[in-house]
Amino acid sequence: MIPISFNLSQDELKSMATAENTEDFINKISICSYGQYFRNIDKEIFPYVIERTCEKSS
Repeated sequence: MIPISFNLSQDELKSMATAENTEDFINKISICSYGQYFRNIDKEIFPYVIERTCEKSS
């Protein structure tokens, strides 16, 4: 479901998929190869940021 999955390991995807909440997901994605796009992000605008990031990488 994530169009950027070719740069993420199966373990990273599983970890993100099992995040307990948005903050947990942001913490997990912040340490992967795409982390630079998600560090210090406001949880309120997170859905918009991830949508834009996915659009840029496709």
